[in-house]
Amino acid sequence: MPTTISLQGTVSYGVLILYILFFILISPLILRFIKKRKAKKNKKKEAKVTPQVKKIPPTIKERYEKQLLSIIDDYKSEKIDEREGYQLLSKFLREFFKEYAGVDVTTKTLAQIRGINNSRLEKLIEEFYEYEFSPDSNGDIVGAVKRTIQSVKHW
Repeated sequence: MPTTISLQGTVSYGVLILYILFFILISPLILRFIKKRKAKKNKKKEAKVTPQVKKIPPTIKERYEKQLLSIIDDYKSEKIDEREGYQLLSKFLREFFKEYAGVDVTTKTLAQIRGINNSRLEKLIEEFYEYEFSPDSNGDIVGAVKRTIQSVKHW
């Protein structure tokens, strides 16, 4: 009884190798696509906070204006130094913005305030930062208070 052996051609194995190579090459692209899609969803969730602007009654603006003017009076009568004046100025501005826009910025850093998307608030707080934290501040507290009062009136 003669036994015959028939070998398969290399083409039948070649197709399987092609499928494996294709999967190895394509899988990183698929994974990258999935990661980008997840990142986009997360960015949408972490969208910038946009303040909900309210109509502030003039009495509230007047109250903050009086508080701001009291900084000048205390500074001129030497009850506070310039650094304390800038700290109070920042405190009052942050409290006003919280009441004005409903966004609590009283404990936020400058980088976090930049994410709020309010250029007027950002510029004022940025101006105060240098003098607020420096032991040797040489700023213009009177001018800073006047600019802050103008911003409060504008809002």
